[in-house]
Amino acid sequence: GCESGEALGCNNLGTLYRDGRGVAQEPAQAATLFRKACESGNALACTNLGYLHDTGRGVAQDLAQAAALYRKGCESGIAHGCNNLGTLLREGRGIAQDAAQAATQYRKACESGDAEGCTNLGYLYDSGRGVAQDLAQAAALYRKGCESGNAIGCDNLGIFHRDGRGIARDSSRANELFKRACDLGHQEACKKLR
Repeated sequence: GCESGEALGCNNLGTLYRDGRGVAQEPAQAATLFRKACESGNALACTNLGYLHDTGRGVAQDLAQAAALYRKGCESGIAHGCNNLGTLLREGRGIAQDAAQAATQYRKACESGDAEGCTNLGYLYDSGRGVAQDLAQAAALYRKGCESGNAIGCDNLGIFHRDGRGIARDSSRANELFKRACDLGHQEACKKLR
């Protein structure tokens, strides 16, 4: 498919090389394939290439390029591109730090079904960065992230239940959430189990 000019085929083949599934793991080959697909208009490939630039896998780390690629993906409806752009904005990596803009990007990601985006937006409401602090809203966003399979969302919601932050204190519910986060692979949550 890729050799016939199908951008989606190039993106999918790039994913296999990035992850080493069915082929040897070759991040540089993945980058070449993602670039080809991105230049052909595949927004998911742009986001995937952005991640390689963000992490320096297969290409030189270039956070400004990563931000541009994430933005391209986000503007074309790739929720994870919005989430990743939000993280660069929140941290000021490769782009000017702007917590309010990070909140905007996380909101787009969350509204498009990205669990990590919901959890990250919850963190901003929890800490009052870029938005007015609102613990009830943070709890609701952590819940949404958790229900969609985000381990950190489950862990953070568990902390809220354990400590009575923004919601009623409920140690039994907190433990259920820590267990779920642990089962999803979040080791910090495993240490909180009782």
